[in-house]
Amino acid sequence: VPDTRTYNEDTHTRVKATMHAMQPFFALNRESNPEQKFREFLEQNDDCLDWWYKNGDSGKDNFSIVYDGIEKKKKPFYVDFVIRMNDGTICLFDTKTNGSDPEGVNKHNALYDWMQKEKEKRNIKLVGGIIIGTNDFTTWKYSPTYVDNIDKTDGWNEFNPQEYSK
Repeated sequence: VPDTRTYNEDTHTRVKATMHAMQPFFALNRESNPEQKFREFLEQNDDCLDWWYKNGDSGKDNFSIVYDGIEKKKKPFYVDFVIRMNDGTICLFDTKTNGSDPEGVNKHNALYDWMQKEKEKRNIKLVGGIIIGTNDFTTWKYSPTYVDNIDKTDGWNEFNPQEYSK
């Protein structure tokens, strides 16, 4: 999470979000429906988290990892959300809908690899990956391991913030 962040009033709107790491919070005007619904989900579970941060989509001030794209070129992947849960677990989630990102498998698997290395190196609790909401966005699922498809969430874990409460 950067110390400061500048928002353009032509592209962002101030939105009430009590648990965002930086106050006030400004949402991107073209925020996707899954991003908005996940943000609302996090706010509804505020008793389980210390804070959440809506990561930017570019630039050195935002969190990213490198992944191998479909064209076999290295690309930056900026996860949508960085979340610190009450028990200290850090969650790194990128919201998607089924079939919405042809690079989704590569992004998820690169993030999974990165998290495994960081867990070993720093002895921290990390959870994350591509996260997909149900049709009504009341339940969110992510894979706790590698994926070969992000269009089917059978066998994926439900993200339940209550599991990370102190």
